[in-house]
Amino acid sequence: MSMTRKLKKVMAKHNPTKEDFDKLYHKLLLWTNFRKYRRFVPISSFFAVYSLDYMLSHKDMDACDLSKKMCNFFNI
Repeated sequence: MSMTRKLKKVMAKHNPTKEDFDKLYHKLLLWTNFRKYRRFVPISSFFAVYSLDYMLSHKDMDACDLSKKMCNFFNI
């Protein structure tokens, strides 16, 4: 199954709004506003299937905890 199909399934499952994405992006910018190798964590988190699913499942999580999870996901 292609990455695009998997991302579409995650999007259909959670049905996020633009505000959800803005909120998550700004949470990640607070603690992970840096680049490690070729990855900028706040952007890369939205394009990996499992990290996107986790973020959308835990929209109301504290910014620090969410950022730690995304850094752990990318082994940073």
